[in-house]
Amino acid sequence: MRLLRNTIALCGLFFSCTFSAFAADPADDYFSAGFNYFQNRQFDRAIEAYSKAIELRPEFVKAYYNRAMAELNLKLYDQAVKDFTVVIMQEPYHLKAHLYRGFAYLKSNKMELGLADFNSVLAEDPSQKDALFNRGVVLMKRSKWIEAIHDFGEVIKLQPAHKAAYFNRGYCHAALGDDDAALMDYNTQISMNPSSRDVHVNKGNSEMRLELYEEAVKSYSQAIQIKPDHLEAYYGRALAFFQLRHYDSALENFNITLRLDPQFVSAYKNRALVLKEGGHYGPALKDLNVFLKYQPLDHEALLVKAELLNQLEMYQQVIDLLTPIEELPDSDERTALQMGHAFAQLGHTRKAIRSYGKAIAAKPDDFLALFNRGNLYFDSEHFEEAIEDFNRCTQLDPTHAETFLMRAKSLFQSGQSDEACRDLKRAETLGADKAKKLKLMMCR
Repeated sequence: MRLLRNTIALCGLFFSCTFSAFAADPADDYFSAGFNYFQNRQFDRAIEAYSKAIELRPEFVKAYYNRAMAELNLKLYDQAVKDFTVVIMQEPYHLKAHLYRGFAYLKSNKMELGLADFNSVLAEDPSQKDALFNRGVVLMKRSKWIEAIHDFGEVIKLQPAHKAAYFNRGYCHAALGDDDAALMDYNTQISMNPSSRDVHVNKGNSEMRLELYEEAVKSYSQAIQIKPDHLEAYYGRALAFFQLRHYDSALENFNITLRLDPQFVSAYKNRALVLKEGGHYGPALKDLNVFLKYQPLDHEALLVKAELLNQLEMYQQVIDLLTPIEELPDSDERTALQMGHAFAQLGHTRKAIRSYGKAIAAKPDDFLALFNRGNLYFDSEHFEEAIEDFNRCTQLDPTHAETFLMRAKSLFQSGQSDEACRDLKRAETLGADKAKKLKLMMCR
């Protein structure tokens, strides 16, 4: 999600003075010069002129205020705070000084101080739009989403075309998980300013969470059209294409993302997932290894790496990778499932059975773990245990031909020929070629 915005008019209100030719004062001359420099956006020279005016007249409050405004435009926030504070000490109800000092605090990440100034302004003028907006920004940065939404809503009542208020209110709605409301605000802003790239990215992010993947692709594409090197838009579009199973397009967008920023770590993990889906296990493993250099404890990445290693028949590496994880109390069924496969391929039947047992304990309806353990029980001549696992498999998937075939074999070994023949018939109906041959041999 794009960073929130805070804006305020910095060149709006400042003091000018007119003086009689018969009462010339060097402080006033410097003040007038500072005013002219400010009007021409020569803020450095304006600060110099106002400073000279203050040297000649230390109590010159208007010069402090105008110098602070120039400092604010140059992002000299600490200096601006000092000058606004001088103004407020002399004139405690100077609302503009409170407003702009609050903004300087906000830009300096001194949220509580900024909030106090905005509250001071709103206590005197509850409809002061800039104070409402910037208080909303402070509240948003403090994750007080509901209060921020209220302030941005008040801004919109006062100025229905306030684009930044719609943007920020949409951000808050999204943070609360109300992406439908967020989309309404983003769409309103787009109707007023369709060339704003950031709102298209945020809109795409909300659409992704709502699983509106085709719409998200369009939103990210719009952002890219506005800014062809928009990193987050390419990344978001890649994720959307991945969800749509458009793997070639997803791969292309992840590639662009990493060309724009080779340090975009999460792109390596997600590109690995795309490569894995396409059967490119070696390149996928390479990407995951890059990701794991930065995030070595990422559980999902470790599991995907184990799946890739199993696909590449690097079974001992799977065991070395996952053994520390499998021993953790909160280890999940996927870890045990990958361990079971690796142990089985290495001929460690008992260890494989134990790992599949852990997978089943964590997830009793794990079909693959039950089926694989049933096969291992059959191979090790534990036919009753095999039958029990295959029974559960037929309940989970009554269309899986191999389950009926393997249960039939187990039943034959247990002397239950009639039940075995019924299973062979069922397996043949479901398309198991071996079942027909076995039925001709074993059943009348």
